[in-house]
Amino acid sequence: ARTVSAAAAHQATPALTLHGANYYSAWSDSRGADADIYGGRVSATGNALDGDGVLIATAAGDQLIPDVASNGTNAVVVWQDRRAGNFDIYAAVVDAAGAVTSTDVAVCVLAGDQSSPSVAWDASSNQFVVVWSDSRGGAGNADIYGLRLDANGALVDSACGVLISNATNSQFSPDVTFAGGQGLVVWDDRRTDSGNIYGTRVTATGALTALDPTGIAITAAPDKQTDPT
Repeated sequence: ARTVSAAAAHQATPALTLHGANYYSAWSDSRGADADIYGGRVSATGNALDGDGVLIATAAGDQLIPDVASNGTNAVVVWQDRRAGNFDIYAAVVDAAGAVTSTDVAVCVLAGDQSSPSVAWDASSNQFVVVWSDSRGGAGNADIYGLRLDANGALVDSACGVLISNATNSQFSPDVTFAGGQGLVVWDDRRTDSGNIYGTRVTATGALTALDPTGIAITAAPDKQTDPT
């Protein structure tokens, strides 16, 4: 095993992407007064290039559960952020040299919790796509929302995005990936029981659009299926 960060206190929930000639990892880090977001490059030979990590976000409250995607030039890091008391979604941009060029980009700041963000790069539309679980409709009624960022990490869609799934009850823990101009978003869905895995195909060219708005049942087995990736 290779050490990416051995800073004091806890480093948790790391995410990883290929970023130019290196890899880039982002994680939640408790070396300060509360949890912040740090990141660092890792070489192709497995060596940490940025010591114990570079600070990405250090707002009040906790910054948790980051995800990261790269287009080779810019990496976008997203996380759930409790600076306002409830959870919101924020983003930052890191260049290929590991420098943070933009941070505290408000992706969605609404009443209720916005949580568990995921981000992917769509090479066909030359955009990043961010998805998250969103309780703007009230407690016990979380839905999946998403929006697009351009190649430099700036918002393309209005903050707080477009609806991807609003099935009965709640939808949690989405993940997204793209290939060949089409994406797939998957999530933990409570429409019928304590947890199934549903998804939808999405496109990002012109507008972020869910092609299967009622959702595709990836597994609706009895009991609980959670935390898809």
